[in-house]
Amino acid sequence: MTDTKQLAIVTGAAGGMGKGITRRLVDDGFRVLMSDMRHEALAEAAREFGDNVDFVAGDVTDPAHRAALFDRAEGLFVLVNNAGAFWPGSFDDLSGDDFRKIMEVNLIAPFEFAKLAVPIMRKGGGGRIVNIASRAYLGAARLGHYAASKGALVSLTVSMSMELGGDGILVNAIAPGVINTPALDLWDDPNVIPTLAKQIAVGHIGEPADVAHMVSTMASPRNTFLNGQTVIVDGGRAGASK
Repeated sequence: MTDTKQLAIVTGAAGGMGKGITRRLVDDGFRVLMSDMRHEALAEAAREFGDNVDFVAGDVTDPAHRAALFDRAEGLFVLVNNAGAFWPGSFDDLSGDDFRKIMEVNLIAPFEFAKLAVPIMRKGGGGRIVNIASRAYLGAARLGHYAASKGALVSLTVSMSMELGGDGILVNAIAPGVINTPALDLWDDPNVIPTLAKQIAVGHIGEPADVAHMVSTMASPRNTFLNGQTVIVDGGRAGASK
């Protein structure tokens, strides 16, 4: 548990991995400020998690939403950039607009959030930034735009860690494998998930709590040396792009 009720911001917090991360950070003793586009889902989650959770609904790519969120971010210690865009598309079907749209959410928004978070963290003597990337950053068929955005986020994570570590701000990333979230419903082939599960050493896909456990480690004030790393949480999946 943390010694004080330090503040954490979690984006994409209304469901899936974001909700699991929020739950874990609340259990760890943090106050959590949740961000998501889905107001009703955020309100429901806030009721579920109790007094240590608040929320601001909005789009992470919207400067007005970021401003409203950070107006309430005094004492911020943890930023979890979890919000992400995802949809499959073959090389032949993808367009430049697909790349621009996905980069706005998966790369530029985390950068903009970090730009707002870092001055608050510096003022408080340090902090933790956790970027949720994806195992797809190693390369993935029918996900070229998504893989590229997550690869860029991993590179940004390392670069930020080099510049911010001296301020006591540790920056790491998590690259989840196949996790049981609503994003899986976007695949039009019902055989995709069973096929992927067979490639995982533990024999099943992951749950949001599996990612949340690693977020907890990276976000902890007790973490003073893990910095600039990307931890793959995938159950031991074979092959970089299968």
